Amino acid sequence: MTGLELTAKIYAKEIENGTKIKAIKENGDSVNLEFRAGKLEWEIGTFNTGFLFDKNVKFEIEEEKCWFKPKYGEKYWTIDVFGEIVDFLWEDDEGDNYVYINHNCFRSEEEAREYLEYKKALRKTEKPFDMSKKNWHMYYSFTSKKICLDASMYTKTQGTTYLGTDEEVAQAFIDEWKDCILKYEFNVWE
Repeated sequence: MTGLELTAKIYAKEIENGTKIKAIKENGDSVNLEFRAGKLEWEIGTFNTGFLFDKNVKFEIEEEKCWFKPKYGEKYWTIDVFGEIVDFLWEDDEGDNYVYINHNCFRSEEEAREYLEYKKALRKTEKPFDMSKKNWHMYYSFTSKKICLDASMYTKTQGTTYLGTDEEVAQAFIDEWKDCILKYEFNVWE
């Protein structure tokens, strides 16, 4: 879309605050823009509005990968208290928002099944904390952009999932479920 079309969509509130927008120049170069609080900004600094009127630049809405939040009337899948996958239409009511806030709202039945299988594997791998041995747990390093293992002894941290005392078993779990761990544990959607 052109800069004028983009501007019209922003003022018509068809594009929400926080929506990522990609600007593409005719020569193929791209610049990432972000719409926030009623104005366009570069990642650093203020956006030059003259860029909007450049005929050599086209704009695309960039689909942000994150937890799924349906639009009104859109179908979504969730896992009920019995472990069954069920579908609903989003009505933006208390029940819908409850499953969304609790990360139990999925784009497809397949995605819900993947999450369910991952959680079953995690529960099977998770072990109680043993103060006499190294207890392996995973964390995400934003610097190296990877899942890492670390060991704790004597001190158990609340909210940490311990994968037992065998480093090889813990690493095998991470290797097998890497994509799910990134999404569902660390909110990293590659």
